[in-house]
Amino acid sequence: MSWQEALWAELDAMDDLTQIRTSATWIEELTHSISPALAARRRQKIHAKLQEDGMDATTLAEMVGSRRAAIKRLDEEYRANQREQGRRVA
Repeated sequence: MSWQEALWAELDAMDDLTQIRTSATWIEELTHSISPALAARRRQKIHAKLQEDGMDATTLAEMVGSRRAAIKRLDEEYRANQREQGRRVA
């Protein structure tokens, strides 16, 4: 079972009022906590992969099914965020 199927199964097992409250909570968590954390992790992992020998934006984009421009943009966003936090970036 995928995580999406598990999520829907859990929600379907609840009564209507609990589904309404739980949906609101999940949306709030996704919007304000989980989604930004996933985006930050994605940027960090892209940056780390680009530091590996022989890896470049084109190769990584092909490996993950993305576009080179997106990979480069996400890496630059990571670098900018690190500079804002006063961290040195390779």
